[in-house]
Amino acid sequence: MVFEDHGPTLTAQVARTYGLHWVDLYRLRDQGTIDELSRGVFRLASAPPVEQLDVIAVLARAPRAIACLATAASIWELTDEIPRTVHIAVPRGAHRPRIEWPSTTVHVFNAETFEVGRERLELSSGETINLYSPDRTVVDIIRLAHRESSEPLGELIRRYLRRRDATPARLLDTARALGADGPVRRIVELVVP
Repeated sequence: MVFEDHGPTLTAQVARTYGLHWVDLYRLRDQGTIDELSRGVFRLASAPPVEQLDVIAVLARAPRAIACLATAASIWELTDEIPRTVHIAVPRGAHRPRIEWPSTTVHVFNAETFEVGRERLELSSGETINLYSPDRTVVDIIRLAHRESSEPLGELIRRYLRRRDATPARLLDTARALGADGPVRRIVELVVP
């Protein structure tokens, strides 16, 4: 079956390359073999549970996008907040996907710095997702705090610095690459004695 070759989640477009049509997918859904996560995104009902199911669904529909801001902060455990929407970034000039379910907020980031901090994370289900690194996530939240954040920035920095792989220097290097070293430096200086 297509799921054995491709993994537990796939799009209708991929299913078509294996000879499955919409009617086949809906029949499998109605039989309880697969679940529909989003329009055109299906997952084996027997697949291992995973916390980031909404993120998997959104990124399946927008494969060039990267999970960012509150979504990435939640995955990296930099916040206790559970985002009400999946936050994804696309490069300026690229197609901006319209995804109603799961609720999705699309952010347009500078195309020149879009790849800075991009990582692939393997989830407990064995699937991988694109998301920004912890340091890129913190920098983005600080630089966009006037529009996006409800998380206290000092607590965000403290949680970031508790990570084994985190250092103020690394955070400032990422901030410099994104042109946000001033605001990030000020907050780091307030938090780090």
